This record gives sequence, C-alpha cells and structure tokens, in this order.
Amino acid sequence: MKRLGKVFLGMLCIILLFAYSHASDKLTKITPNKDKVVTFKWEPVKKRISGKDIVNVDKIRYKVYVYQAENINEKPPEEKDFERLKTEKRLEVKSPIKEISCKIKFDKPGYYFLGVQTKLKDEVSVVSWSCSETCATNPQYVYVPK
Repeated sequence: MKRLGKVFLGMLCIILLFAYSHASDKLTKITPNKDKVVTFKWEPVKKRISGKDIVNVDKIRYKVYVYQAENINEKPPEEKDFERLKTEKRLEVKSPIKEISCKIKFDKPGYYFLGVQTKLKDEVSVVSWSCSETCATNPQYVYVPK
C-alpha cells in the first residue's frame, strides 16, 4: 500500500493542473460566477509512476476537498488536521466521483483552496491542492467576495 501511495503521489505531481505554493504573488485568483460556482478540473490518472498503464481506469475515483483558508499565504492542511477542520466547518470533503471535474458552490466569502485525491481500490494518494506549485505551472485559489 505504501508503494502504491507513492506511485499515485508521483503521478498526481506530474499530471494535475493545480499546484502548491505559499507565495501569494504566484497564485492565480479565481472568482466564482454570479451563482458563486466554480468548475474544478484536473487531468485523469492513467499511468503509474513506473510508466505502467492502470489496467482498469474505470475503478479510479477522485475525492474533492474544499478548504477555507484565513488568507492566501496559508498552507493547506495536512491530513492529520482534517477531522478538526471538518468540525470547524473549514474543510468540506465531497464523496468520491468518477469524473475529472466537478462544480463547487461557495456559500461564504473568503479564500479557498481546492484539493483532489486519487482512490484506486483500497489505495489512496495524498491530497494535491490547487495552490501547489509542485505539480503545475498555474497554482490557483478561489476568492469569494462579500
């Protein structure tokens, strides 16, 4: 399981559209439409880091995370903090989906980071956050005005 998790982490770092950064000047601001909705998209995972194809890509699911940050310089949370943040209503976890995009509606103003985690059978990757510069050239955050 540990090896497969590393494989997914590596793949996500290669193919996801979003990345991780603490420098706000490197982040692109995304403002929701008039209905306070944003479409979050990412590239599908098709190969393991070893280069081997994932045999049954229909079994892959993606779990989406919505994290309300206090400011855009904040680091996204680590998994050990997820339960506390869900209780504080700062982290929302969507049910795993098969699609490589989803629409997210925002009810409160603020700064948000979006995350995606790949699930295959009982194996899961780490969460890749929209503000992560490690995986893509265009790290982003969502800003919902008052």
